[in-house]
Amino acid sequence: MPSLSPRLAALRISGTGLVAALGGGVASALLSMLTLTHPPATMAMGALAPLPLMIAAIGFGPLAGGIAVLVGGAFVALFELRAGHLVLTAMQSPAAAAIDVGMFLLSLGLPAALLGVAARQNVSAVTTPRARPEERLLGRLAIISVAFAFLAVAGALAVAVGANGGLDAFNALLTKTFEKVWQAIAEKRGLPATVDIGQVAKQMTLLVPSVLAAAMVFFYLGNLWLAARIAQLSDLLGAPWPDLPRHMRVPRPLAALLAVSLPLSVLGGPVGFYARILSAALIAMLAIQGLAVLHALTRNRGSRVPLLLLVYLTFAVMTPWPLVLWGAVGLLDSFFSFRDRQKPVVIRKNRGGR
Repeated sequence: MPSLSPRLAALRISGTGLVAALGGGVASALLSMLTLTHPPATMAMGALAPLPLMIAAIGFGPLAGGIAVLVGGAFVALFELRAGHLVLTAMQSPAAAAIDVGMFLLSLGLPAALLGVAARQNVSAVTTPRARPEERLLGRLAIISVAFAFLAVAGALAVAVGANGGLDAFNALLTKTFEKVWQAIAEKRGLPATVDIGQVAKQMTLLVPSVLAAAMVFFYLGNLWLAARIAQLSDLLGAPWPDLPRHMRVPRPLAALLAVSLPLSVLGGPVGFYARILSAALIAMLAIQGLAVLHALTRNRGSRVPLLLLVYLTFAVMTPWPLVLWGAVGLLDSFFSFRDRQKPVVIRKNRGGR
């Protein structure tokens, strides 16, 4: 029999791959629905919702990833029609099921499968050393992550805005909700008299789209890193995972896009609203590059662990400033390449590129 072309060969799937695809789709749907129906106890589990899909795609190929996504979408539709209590609607109807399936595919299924397939295809690409295949791989994954973070958050908020009668009404509802939360905190724990609860609520409302978009970038790439490590330890990856501190670079055109979206984000109305979502996703991606610079430049230094711990603890204060700071470092590195000036560092094997 004539041999299959590379593209057709990539679409073959083994029995193990089929089981992984079916199980991955169901597991991802269950994790996402548990988070939506029983928060906050299952938030940690829900944070791993894309992981089964990514493992199927990275470990067993694009067909396995596609099957996993379709199975996950079908499971969400079945659950919605039978139970009808996902995050976007509480109605048992085909329209409600279609909305929830669409959001599952847009925010979880498609990005997880595409990231997994992209990682699997490019990690073993044969190129010349000057082409830096690791940087090309990670740059492509960065583009996919930012694009889907924007699409997922913008799509979900567009549904919420439409359901609440427009952007102004949606913002007013969020502000009122935050005011109630802060009022309850003030009554229970006490707040200084100088704190303007209404102003704080308005600022939080403005931050909601940005926080969601930034979180989605970390959500995608964190799960992808974990999926790649699992696939590598299981001998399913086929090649070493790139050294992230050394090779994590956001493509310069993607970094330059921030120069367009950031000025637009100060505008009012839908333009400013969606520009803030895109800007936050870009800043989060650049912040990951900034943290990669920190990891690379502190290698083999005695104070490395306390310094890294201190830096990551700053993200727990729940303010945007650490993200902005490391985003600025990543942006500067995109154009000045700080790590290229560093002397080569000997990396121990099986350290995971820390």
